[in-house]
Amino acid sequence: MKKLLTLTAVGAILAVPASAVQKCVPWVETTCRVTADSYSVQWSGVCNETNVAVSGLGLCSTSSNTSTDVRSSIGALGGLYCYCKALQPMPSKWVYVHTYDDLHICQQSCASACAQFMGIGSFVESVFKTMAAE
Repeated sequence: MKKLLTLTAVGAILAVPASAVQKCVPWVETTCRVTADSYSVQWSGVCNETNVAVSGLGLCSTSSNTSTDVRSSIGALGGLYCYCKALQPMPSKWVYVHTYDDLHICQQSCASACAQFMGIGSFVESVFKTMAAE
């Protein structure tokens, strides 16, 4: 009888689904050393104070309205509005960074603009705050 109760208790413990554990890390204002090649859509680097590797995309969009879902217009031909998205350490939402006067310059320079803006603490914070919100 004792064995049956013990096995029942163990079975009940194992049957309870495990819940995900989420660890919050306090925000440390940081800037990142990030680079991107011309005509590349990718940027990557390391954040200074935290030594965290970061990488992402810089793409042009035809949408200038950052409050709408820009995903459908990212990479569209004729886009003048540059948006950045982190992929590492976690995916972020698209964050507006700059408007260009010429679509070719936007395509050539958007990822480089993202790399440059990742050197500004307030922009890094705005990107990091949207992580895991997708």
